[in-house]
Amino acid sequence: MNNRRRTGSMQPPRVRMCSSISGANSQGDGSSPASAPLRMGMASSSPVYPCPPSSAATTSTEAPSSENPSEPSQRSPDTVEGPLPGSVGVDRRIYIVIVGKQFIPSGTCSRTMTGTFKERLEFNGYLWKNISQETKMFYFREFEKSFYWNSSIDHLVYGVWEKRARVRYKDFLNKLHTKGERPRYISEDIWANWMQYWSSSEAVTIADRNSTNRKGGPEGVSVSIHTGGTLSHQEHADRL
Repeated sequence: MNNRRRTGSMQPPRVRMCSSISGANSQGDGSSPASAPLRMGMASSSPVYPCPPSSAATTSTEAPSSENPSEPSQRSPDTVEGPLPGSVGVDRRIYIVIVGKQFIPSGTCSRTMTGTFKERLEFNGYLWKNISQETKMFYFREFEKSFYWNSSIDHLVYGVWEKRARVRYKDFLNKLHTKGERPRYISEDIWANWMQYWSSSEAVTIADRNSTNRKGGPEGVSVSIHTGGTLSHQEHADRL
């Protein structure tokens, strides 16, 4: 009987549960001081079991970002999603992208550049480097009227345009020189000045050097000739 009385008088040890588990002593700001006793008469001297580590602090279902949010994105602009290259927008402008440091669709861009050259010519415009920056910006603004692109590549567009425009302008002049007839969109004084330069020793030397380079060297063996028409190598690859 003494054993029963002794056994019946024993009380299980009281424990203080972490507020994050019981929720009985949580405060409005989410803190739970260790010195504050829990409800239901639990003594403050009861043993305290440590809280399990917070899942929000130790685990994450998202993969860590490789980009610093304080820095601009390092993704290649070529991968930015958007309309299909060559598609026409609501304002009748054509959507273009940059692939391999060139515009796609390249043929459409090149023809538009050549047409823009005819709208404004300079007296000493027989070389691209002689053209004023004002006229170059005029050409670029006209280009913008016909095409649009994703804003993430704004900082690349002018550089790609300038390199392509330089090549197209050179081809534009070569065709005029080869044909030897003044078109109606070129004034007589500009044409006379250009013809005078083309007959100079400097222009002849440059033309001979360029002709040799196109033939593949002094031996005249062509290394590589693009025979794909107005489509670039990249556009042919995309169609395969």
